[in-house]
Amino acid sequence: MSGLTEETQDNKEKIMSLFADVQSDMATVDEAITKELSASNELLTDVSVHLLKGGGKRLRPALVLLTGKLGDYDREKLVAVAAAVEIIHMATLVHDDVVDRSLVRRGVPTVNARWGERVSVLTGDFLFARSFSLLAQQGDNDIVKVMANVVSEMSIGEFEQMTATYDWKQEEQKYFERINKKTAFFIAESCWVGGYVAGLRGSELEAIRKYGYGVGMSFQIIDDILDFTASEEELGKPVGSDLRSGILTLPVIYALQVSPQAKELQEIINSRKIDNKEVWRVKEILTACNALEYSYDKATEYIDMAKKNLGSIEKSERIKDSLDDIATFVIARRF
Repeated sequence: MSGLTEETQDNKEKIMSLFADVQSDMATVDEAITKELSASNELLTDVSVHLLKGGGKRLRPALVLLTGKLGDYDREKLVAVAAAVEIIHMATLVHDDVVDRSLVRRGVPTVNARWGERVSVLTGDFLFARSFSLLAQQGDNDIVKVMANVVSEMSIGEFEQMTATYDWKQEEQKYFERINKKTAFFIAESCWVGGYVAGLRGSELEAIRKYGYGVGMSFQIIDDILDFTASEEELGKPVGSDLRSGILTLPVIYALQVSPQAKELQEIINSRKIDNKEVWRVKEILTACNALEYSYDKATEYIDMAKKNLGSIEKSERIKDSLDDIATFVIARRF
């Protein structure tokens, strides 16, 4: 076993240890997802199995379960909501891969690559329908509204990202607004629904939402840093994938503002022909002007804010410690 493979396995084990307080519930969530994705159509079943085997960190359902343990909760309802949240996440990834024309995710072929765009779009629709059907069965319209708003915001964020491709004039604030819609809002509301099911209300419920927002913003910024610093094996996709697609993330936006090589960076972006050579040159530019360090500092600020909000919650120090550990992991992760 290579050192990199051992490191990858260590990282997965670390993730599992972070979810130790909800490990049995996570297994039940996976069972619920499998049940919801069962279909009479053989092709749809094959695609669903492919998605389930694709794995992932399961961060969102884990946060639903953990925040649900901050109060008194109905385990069956909490598990169902967590399963629905993960199915929504799966649906957004399937549709994102169509929009981005991605061929690989987490080191395996995307649905788009294996079955084509038509199957991908229909699969995403199927997943959305299943998830909201499951949420509706819980009999709480507030949760349905919150998750519907999540999908709406993510769609708007995707449109904003699409219209900003290769735009080297975009402002840093627009980047933060976009990643809130595409990533942080979903994680924040995953925390909110867990706390809501557990009976949290008022300032405590808002605090757990702000915790999720901070974790989500940091999670995406770290993703954007890793797109340049991690290996292709760790990423499960080519290094600099966003840049190749014209998606300008925080390190690049910052470098365009401060780097002495900003003009060269503009020319690379304007060429719209970004291959390995250009990616490595951009990485050199980012390193020289400390753009990666700047981005990491911003991610740290969001994590500090997330952790601070845990102090507003009076219940369950053990669960709060687990949430604190997750925030620490997000800022320290390698992939």
